[in-house]
Amino acid sequence: MRTRVVGVTIGLGLALGLVFARAAGAVEVDGIYEAQVPVDTQSTQERSTAIRTALGQVLVKVSGSSEATSISGINDILDNATHYVQQYRYRTVASDNAGAGSSGSKALALWVRFDPDAIDRLLRGHGQTVWGRARPVALLWLAIQQHGQRELLSADSQRPAHRIVLSEANRRGLPLRLPLLDLQDQSAISPTDVWGDFQDTIMQASKRYQTEGVLVGRAYQSSDGQWHARWTLYQGQSHQSWQSKGGALAEALDPGIDHSADILSRRFAQASGGDTQRSILLKVDDIKNLAQYARTADYLSSLSPVSAVQPSVLRAGSAVFRLTIRGDRMGVVQAISLGHMLVAEQPPAQSGAQSGGQDTVVQASAGPVPELVYRLVP
Repeated sequence: MRTRVVGVTIGLGLALGLVFARAAGAVEVDGIYEAQVPVDTQSTQERSTAIRTALGQVLVKVSGSSEATSISGINDILDNATHYVQQYRYRTVASDNAGAGSSGSKALALWVRFDPDAIDRLLRGHGQTVWGRARPVALLWLAIQQHGQRELLSADSQRPAHRIVLSEANRRGLPLRLPLLDLQDQSAISPTDVWGDFQDTIMQASKRYQTEGVLVGRAYQSSDGQWHARWTLYQGQSHQSWQSKGGALAEALDPGIDHSADILSRRFAQASGGDTQRSILLKVDDIKNLAQYARTADYLSSLSPVSAVQPSVLRAGSAVFRLTIRGDRMGVVQAISLGHMLVAEQPPAQSGAQSGGQDTVVQASAGPVPELVYRLVP
């Protein structure tokens, strides 16, 4: 069996809108309330059908769950999809990305943006999660065996698999990185290592990319033309494995991305808890000026579990914010851990835990004790 690493100079990822050039544990994903659906005409009937399809895609993307389109009463919700539309427009797209029904080098597609607040309320009202824009990045090591060769898919590959995995990641709102396969990668890992799922080698080679998850895929085409794939998603000390297959390459590769999105969303998305809300105090140290204060407040407001942010205590060098949140504070902790703006510090002890009366008085005079304490990263 021959093996080789594939890497070319021009990639297709930029056209798909979900390529992340920087190494990071998480990124903010744009367009989670948007979907684009191929159409043949601009007729009212076809537009209505396309909007229905787009809403289903957005429910999956925002919730992070492939089961979002199986909620109670989903058919009635999809039948009234136009009620949730914020704006739409027709676009001319390359036919390769337009899907079935297109012809020639260009094709027609309907782009739809839905009302974020309405979508969030809809999902929470049906007990579903709402996965915010800050999402964990997964690194994909994909080895493909075909015609007696094994190849690793690189970030700048022009192979069909490159378009397939990034397109599916875009549909699911999953930040996905592919390895550079530069000299550093090639000296650290080979197609054989990925094919054998040698965990130690794979995880060591993955360190440079600093992602929350590492997805390992091995795909091959059998003699009957069927594509088969084996998958393992590593997260810290845990991992999950599954298999997929299909007559087309996409049918074998898409489930690898889909199941990874489901797994990561279950870990990082906030359970809705209906409309139940509570407030917590969060302190941020090392705030040195008004611009840093405003940046911190804006950042906290952007977190998915947070519905409102109010200043509570302002002091030189720090600020305490009162956050109105859905669910428990661990949702806030997880959301912040995905970013690179705040670093967790040891929370102050509760006043009731102090052993001396003098400490208790000092603590009480300082105001309410924050439940979470962070330091602002410059």
